[in-house]
Amino acid sequence: MKRLVPIGLLACALAVSACGTRVLDSDDASQGIAEVIEQQNPQISEVTVVCPDDIEAADGGEFECQVSGDTNGVATAVQTDDDGNFDFEYSDPGGDQ
Repeated sequence: MKRLVPIGLLACALAVSACGTRVLDSDDASQGIAEVIEQQNPQISEVTVVCPDDIEAADGGEFECQVSGDTNGVATAVQTDDDGNFDFEYSDPGGDQ
C-alpha cells in the first residue's frame, strides 16, 4: 500500500549557478527533508535523502528526492516561492512505516 505523508514548509539556502540562475542548495533540502521525516515518524531512525543538484528556484517548481535507509521512497517537493521555500509529501511505496 502506498503511503503519503504531508509535510510542512521547509526553507533552504539559495545560490547562483554559473549561468546566473538562482538554485536551491540540494544539501540543505536533503537534510531538511530527512529531519522532518525522522521527526514525524519516530519508528524511523536512519534516513538518507538525495535531492538533485541545480534545482532552479521558481515558484511552483517541483523536484523529487530519493529517500533510503529505514524507509525507501520518494519525497516530492513543490516550491512555494522563488526564495527557497517548499512543501513536500513523502511517499513510501511499501507503506509499512
